[in-house]
Amino acid sequence: MSCHAYAHSKEGVPAEHWHRLEDHLRDTARRAGEFASVWGAGEIAFLAGLWHDLGKYALDWQTFLVGAGSEAPILGEDTPQSAGESGKRKRGPDHSTAGALHALRRFGEDGPAAFPGQALRFTIAAHHAGLDDRQGLKTRLDNPEKALRYENVLSRIPPEILNPPVEPGLPPFLRLRNVTNSDKERALRRFEAFVRMIFSALVDADYLDTEAFVESGGGGETRPAQRRTWHHLTDYEPVLEGYLHRFDAAGSTPVNDARRRVLEWCLSAALGPRGAYTLTVPTGGGKTLSSLAFALRHAGANRQERVVVALPFLSILDQTADVYRKVFGEALGPSLVEHHSNVTPFRDTMANRLASENWDAPLIVTTQVQLFESLFSNRPRHCRKLHNLANSVIVLDEVQTLPVELLAPILDQLQELQENYGATLLLTTATQPALHSRLLGNSRFEGLDPKLVEIVPATESDSLFESFRRVEVEWPNNPDPLDWSALANEIVAISQVLAIVHRRQDAQDLWRACEALAPGEQIHLSALMCPTHRRETLARIRGLLANGEPCRVISTQLVEAGVDIDFPTVYRAMAGLESLVQSAGRCNREGRLPHPGRFVVFNPVSEPPSLLRLHRDITRVLLKSEPSLDLTQPANFRRYFDQLYATRNLDSRAIQPLRASLRFAEVASKFRMIDDAGETVFVPYGPVGRRAIQDLRYGGPSAAAFRALQPFGVSLFPNALFNLRTQGAVELLHDSIWALTSDRNYDPKLGLVLDIDPADLVI
Repeated sequence: MSCHAYAHSKEGVPAEHWHRLEDHLRDTARRAGEFASVWGAGEIAFLAGLWHDLGKYALDWQTFLVGAGSEAPILGEDTPQSAGESGKRKRGPDHSTAGALHALRRFGEDGPAAFPGQALRFTIAAHHAGLDDRQGLKTRLDNPEKALRYENVLSRIPPEILNPPVEPGLPPFLRLRNVTNSDKERALRRFEAFVRMIFSALVDADYLDTEAFVESGGGGETRPAQRRTWHHLTDYEPVLEGYLHRFDAAGSTPVNDARRRVLEWCLSAALGPRGAYTLTVPTGGGKTLSSLAFALRHAGANRQERVVVALPFLSILDQTADVYRKVFGEALGPSLVEHHSNVTPFRDTMANRLASENWDAPLIVTTQVQLFESLFSNRPRHCRKLHNLANSVIVLDEVQTLPVELLAPILDQLQELQENYGATLLLTTATQPALHSRLLGNSRFEGLDPKLVEIVPATESDSLFESFRRVEVEWPNNPDPLDWSALANEIVAISQVLAIVHRRQDAQDLWRACEALAPGEQIHLSALMCPTHRRETLARIRGLLANGEPCRVISTQLVEAGVDIDFPTVYRAMAGLESLVQSAGRCNREGRLPHPGRFVVFNPVSEPPSLLRLHRDITRVLLKSEPSLDLTQPANFRRYFDQLYATRNLDSRAIQPLRASLRFAEVASKFRMIDDAGETVFVPYGPVGRRAIQDLRYGGPSAAAFRALQPFGVSLFPNALFNLRTQGAVELLHDSIWALTSDRNYDPKLGLVLDIDPADLVI
């Protein structure tokens, strides 16, 4: 073997042409430094890249690489192979601790360089296994065996790698001198966010440099080539302008005129500086394209590199992505990245998958879950994309859906991105909460600072909402609940009606009550239907409505925010004000009726999910003081959210103190926007769903097989899955992947049915 040290091997290539370690360290350092220079930390990230694989200079690691050959890890975790793991990639000796120990020796634990050194120790040690808690990292670095490995490798490392002429300083926002005790915890959280961003820059640089070596000389559709397929963001604005000009010729109606005003305000505000903005527009006010127009023009005016649009629900994401593709597809071809769990196979191109890894594309459409769980993760795969949030425009649609119990850490991270990493925030909704810092009741609400800039002029807000007043609200006239049979009698008497209830079981119960009165005339919609089934059902609903045909839909609240459907009559179970306003937005949405739509609020026989009961109760309190509560007044939304935020614990899982204690792993385990109680069952819906399950059953696990399954998953609580298992209705295909085997348990109208009588299963 050559006297050179190597970072990676390559199948079918002589060892002397493997990836030289010195080249890998220098190139990774260069990439990481470029990424972090956006927020003034290029030198720290450069050193992280330069030292991250120092442990690979060890003789035992080089021997391992020669012996393992093409089976050596490329992007795997830096963990030893467990007993019985034959067939998995071989894992080499520890190679990441050495660089962390070198950062400790170079910068020490105390003094002016302590923070740069600590950031380096955290990120280098974590670049495969993930960010550890501070005590876990200390224990690792205090290990005598790790220290001996580091000492033994020093003589093999080129001096210019060990001691480059770089003295990294902290960016101004991290200079922590003269910090008062009251500000110390916030300063430590700021440092915690900084470590994540350096970690992201290092991980992405490491992966990209490794990828470039592995696929070098391949030609054609290689990963590096596919990463260069995107247009520049500046190409997007003229295409959107051209698309919007087509609607200038549309007739002048109050709705169209109001949407034009919203667009004009967005384009005017877009020339403002980076910061935090709100767009408070009534449902149906055209905020999908107007907010994108703001983002594109603002990014161009402020030299920002990408737009990230985060939405709360997959149903809205599908709809928004379809609109964007319609706008850009003909002119730009592939124009956006969808990053979520249910990307359909024809959209799941190599370019989409690669850009989903690190969001290195001009336009990203993702879920709020993906965005925020990544911001609080400690894993390389999830954190890799974070550095690309710097110098971006981040659009948070339907911002009122942010989980209240996690609002404090979410707003803190958004403040960091906006204040210190060059990001602009745009928060859009019809029901805008006040999310700026202020006194709220007897305590301080720690939100975004300074106060966000509202795009709609204050003098125009009331008239804008008044122009979209398209419904009359019928509030419950007595406190008694309306049972399903009585409600069903009202529903079946109406030709086109949408009824929205709290729970999936409620939807099935009300649907059955309607079916008993008018068989075959109702449509059910809930998350007990797999995503493909839901998309097909929504398409059918839109077709019936467009043709003026009878259409009675019983749904959970998955349709209430952003889903483009338009009913003359909507029933909604009593809920929080934000839910009621969004539901009312499905009623006479386009203003086509010669009279106001009918929006009926009723007291159901069931309770909302526990976290939403307070939301409903606050609405009832507002109704007592104002019996004809106006759903078109933004002031009512602010009153509602202020009461909600003053009542609820905005950091119920104590994420903020954990962040200040630099307990990265614990933060990641506790920050969950969706409860981990859910387990997914994949259903054989249609020929494509059946084939996806069969491919995994007989072809074995693969990334392609797992992706093909995603559009056919239904999330269940563990007890529901247990009941299906006891019925013999599911089988375990691989690891934790359950597939439905009983046709009786998936109804073509209701989706997954959980309450089958056991006698019905006997053949």
